[in-house]
Amino acid sequence: MVPGEPYVLHSEGHKVLTFAAKHPDVGALVVYDEWDELTVCIGELSHRHFGNDEPEDVAMQAARFIRAVLNDEVEFFGNSPGGGGCHGDRKPQGLLSRLLWGRPSFVWSGPIERSRSARQASRRK
Repeated sequence: MVPGEPYVLHSEGHKVLTFAAKHPDVGALVVYDEWDELTVCIGELSHRHFGNDEPEDVAMQAARFIRAVLNDEVEFFGNSPGGGGCHGDRKPQGLLSRLLWGRPSFVWSGPIERSRSARQASRRK
């Protein structure tokens, strides 16, 4: 899947694949087979569903997403009790999501630290 990332394959139940947490604030990445879709959960931060296509297409879509997560190309915000989401293009978290879920954002390797000047520069784009 991604060279150097340890994982565990599960042979029973709905849980099929687990990547151990790289950072405790993010948590483990776990893939579930829900029979008609795959669900990829990233700790308590977020999850995504992949389904409604041919099985091979679903597997490829999930694999691309997992690869992007493990390469720190997906930004997550929020938390499980309050909800959350993710941006695939690492664009800055919007005002509404900051108000609803707070400011912290994460990638697979941990929290994203943004300086005030970096936040202001990204708003001008």
